[in-house]
Amino acid sequence: MNPNIEASLNRADELLSDLRAEYSRALGTKTVTARASLLTHEVVERLRSTLDLSARRYWEAHVAGALAPEDRTAASVYFPIAADENGFDSILGRWRWRSVRDQHGAVYDYLRSLQPFVGRGNSWLGVMNSLAVAGKHID
Repeated sequence: MNPNIEASLNRADELLSDLRAEYSRALGTKTVTARASLLTHEVVERLRSTLDLSARRYWEAHVAGALAPEDRTAASVYFPIAADENGFDSILGRWRWRSVRDQHGAVYDYLRSLQPFVGRGNSWLGVMNSLAVAGKHID
């Protein structure tokens, strides 16, 4: 495993341990503390970041080299999390991989299979993403 991805996952585990302890205290007092909210955001933000790192690693290793320099520069590579097919394709379109996408059909299919719009069991991904975004921009 990539050392940065591994370190990011390990950090998420550390934060999750802190979060569980804080939730236990909060349950005892029946109060959601600011620390519990902060830790929740930090866990989901770390997980979201790890997904983005993974997508970027794939893109750099398998896609970027086949792109024109202007497409490499203009690309915006994030792990796709979308509410519908159009949103999913839009996110992946920002990878600028149109000219080589057919060569990555298995990856496209795999990423699509994880999406909330594909199955109820994937709804956690959308919830995690919403919490990560809300925690950044909404108190």
